[in-house]
Amino acid sequence: MTVNPPRFSEYPFGRLHDGRSARLFVLRGAEGLEAGITDFGAALTRLSVSGVSGKRVDMLLGFSCVEEYTRHPNYFGAVAGRIAGRIPQGRFPPLTTFCNPIPEPL
Repeated sequence: MTVNPPRFSEYPFGRLHDGRSARLFVLRGAEGLEAGITDFGAALTRLSVSGVSGKRVDMLLGFSCVEEYTRHPNYFGAVAGRIAGRIPQGRFPPLTTFCNPIPEPL
């Protein structure tokens, strides 16, 4: 059996309100798994697999551009680490310097 190597592509994904460009990175696995990940908070925009009939099926709710992510407060596809929202005022004790430019949790 021949296995295709994983692939990676990059696409424009729109503009943020401050004018910065957003990008979408699409990772394609050897067995047909495909993941779309933005550079806007590492949000997962899609996770698709080949269904039983061979047709691609998207397993996530997501939007087609970064503008939609900024307009909807639902955090679709948000990637959060194990300490997300647990760093009071963006500071790690005993440090007094900021470790997070946005101290409020999302």
